[in-house]
Amino acid sequence: MKLTAVERSEIVEVARRGAQRCQDAMTNLQFSDPKHKIEMHQELQEIARMWESLAASASTLELPVVKSPAFSASENSGPMDRSHVERTLGEK
Repeated sequence: MKLTAVERSEIVEVARRGAQRCQDAMTNLQFSDPKHKIEMHQELQEIARMWESLAASASTLELPVVKSPAFSASENSGPMDRSHVERTLGEK
């Protein structure tokens, strides 16, 4: 996919902010369970790497075309397993 310079810079900025938020969360979040802390740290590292990869891809002239199934296909596939992040955010 070809991007204009403005689109490219916006994507890079959003991706860098996303990576920074993950890095900040790794530093600032506190958990009473050490195992949970390790799991969350690993997930946040992985998400930060994905944001950084997006920023790097957007810095090139073109973003790769990603093929994915239509949303309607996933509606009938049954319940999806929530990530540790989603489960943690949903708990009160």
